[in-house]
Amino acid sequence: MTTSAANSMKYWADVIGSHASRYPLSSAQDWYKLIYQGTLGAEHLLQDVPAARQRLQVEWDAVEAQTGAQCVCDAIAPENRIVRLHLRPLKALGCPVQTLWTAFEKSAALPTPGKADFVDNWRRLKQALPAADVEAWDHIMASQGYPVCHHSPVFRQAYRPAYRVVHLQACDRGLLKWINAIYS
Repeated sequence: MTTSAANSMKYWADVIGSHASRYPLSSAQDWYKLIYQGTLGAEHLLQDVPAARQRLQVEWDAVEAQTGAQCVCDAIAPENRIVRLHLRPLKALGCPVQTLWTAFEKSAALPTPGKADFVDNWRRLKQALPAADVEAWDHIMASQGYPVCHHSPVFRQAYRPAYRVVHLQACDRGLLKWINAIYS
């Protein structure tokens, strides 16, 4: 294994460890989604920009503002390059939905690795995942060409995910202020 690959594995181990403690009910499906988003970002969600913008607005309007119970963001890629920004705490802090949309849209426009990079990450990391159903999930996804997927029903019920995936480099100072507000 090259030094670069070893460093990548160490960083991914940090991401996996953080998520294992925060989301202990994660299944192989949720780990797959984490690695997919952490490798490829969210460009697949912007095939139809007006529809994606509308989905964000509808979701934003529907979620309750919430403080304390959830962090503002979860790192989902090595070196915190890509994060999940959680709508509930951002809304509670007063972050404008347009600010989040701008970062999401800019993130989708950034270059990302190809599907082969995701498959390589998934294959290297799947042995380290704290889920019993990883091999069965891998078989299903491989037979479908490793597509994007949703969170598992258990994850959705337990954690009620409401977030957008963004690259930190796509965040303007205003959004970084909202992300950092909870820590100051």
